[in-house]
Amino acid sequence: MTLVVGVDIGGTKTSAGLVDSSGTLLAVRTLPTPAAQGPAAVLDTAAGLVAEVASGAGGVTAVGVGSAGVVDPRRGVIVSATGAIAGWAGTDLRGEVSRRLGLPVTVGNDVHAHALGEQWRGAAAGYADVLLVAVGTGIGASVVLGGRVLRGAHSVAGHAGHVPAAAAAGRPCPCGGHGHVEAVASGPALLAEYRARAAAAVSGLADVARLAAQGDRIAVSVLAGGAAALGGDAALLGAARMALEVAG
Repeated sequence: MTLVVGVDIGGTKTSAGLVDSSGTLLAVRTLPTPAAQGPAAVLDTAAGLVAEVASGAGGVTAVGVGSAGVVDPRRGVIVSATGAIAGWAGTDLRGEVSRRLGLPVTVGNDVHAHALGEQWRGAAAGYADVLLVAVGTGIGASVVLGGRVLRGAHSVAGHAGHVPAAAAAGRPCPCGGHGHVEAVASGPALLAEYRARAAAAVSGLADVARLAAQGDRIAVSVLAGGAAALGGDAALLGAARMALEVAG
């Protein structure tokens, strides 16, 4: 049985999962991403999680890493990134992870990897043409055509968080620009908006979602505003008329 480990490095959390050749998830571990501490700390966290899920499994043959930012999969390098992870741009992701683990490593953008996973074993299984829109610390998208991820000439295809949105006019975006949909519809943006408008203490976006489900008017308004902005983004991307569109 072939075993591999998949790693997801995001601005908020990092996860590693042990997977067999059928796509069965055998073990998973997650830790907060030490984003403010810089690349070495983030890479050490990722490598530690891989070692943890692989412990006792035997025969792990390779590691796949999906990361936030613009990733050049051929060179294995983070080409550019927002400030969500300090100093992340320029990181030799493939080389550094491989050096820490002594295993072959393949790297790519996290949302591109997400889309391929959904197409293989998830909501998009059986579809050759797929659009995935992902909401997390940032907002990203991935277009899969004929079973292959569309990366574009400079590996930036699908970075949908930086499309202008009317609701975000004048608001700073983590990329350094202003007025992008990520400034109003990402997880941190929604959490900040709720905290600015409500007296209730919340520790994370899950709390806002729970309050919205309970009828909290401010929580409902915040989530609806983010959804409206994201909907405009998805509508623009959806002009390609994919066979299936997935939001997650």
